[in-house]
Amino acid sequence: MAAPAAPKIASSSPLAGPMRCAAQVRENTVSVAQKINDFITSHRPEPVCNRCIAQGIGLSDYGAPPAPICVTLATTGDFAQQHGPCSLCHRPRKVIRRI
Repeated sequence: MAAPAAPKIASSSPLAGPMRCAAQVRENTVSVAQKINDFITSHRPEPVCNRCIAQGIGLSDYGAPPAPICVTLATTGDFAQQHGPCSLCHRPRKVIRRI
């Protein structure tokens, strides 16, 4: 027996807004993650800090948004995270670089 189809929500429904909003948040999250990846890669092999990444891609809340994405990138073999001077601001911070 086939599972029932998911109900369709009309665009005039009060639920349509939040559902559209959730999809937009996912889309924005993906694009921010890609921007962070691209920014770090463009400075390869030099290390950059979260604050410089945020400034470089135009985020207003410096430091916090790139941090969880950078931690995730550092778990791959393509990136390395360490404490050291940022190649852009030259301050000693937690930095990430593309290997």
